[in-house]
Amino acid sequence: MALTARRIQGQLPNTKTTLYTVPASTQFMSLSIVCNNTGGSTQTIQFFLKTSSTSSRRIINIDVPAGASMYSGGEERFIIEATDVIEGQTTTASVVDYWISGIEITSA
Repeated sequence: MALTARRIQGQLPNTKTTLYTVPASTQFMSLSIVCNNTGGSTQTIQFFLKTSSTSSRRIINIDVPAGASMYSGGEERFIIEATDVIEGQTTTASVVDYWISGIEITSA
């Protein structure tokens, strides 16, 4: 088994979009999700988990005021399986920066 630190970063779009797909023969354990609202108004930030056997399920839904940040971490870890997808969206495109940190666990 190999462990690899992984970061996924960018700006959230205003429509639900794939941010990360777990590679084959790999699991992903999230450590934290950080979002920073750089826009001038409150943004509704949403993250979803889509497994191979289900449609998207919302895992985070939070309103973040202008200039504020959102942090999800600590005890709130989740493990997703190979080919599962993390999706995200916000109210206004290109004003919310996101950073997802985690560990990829690859089968030997």
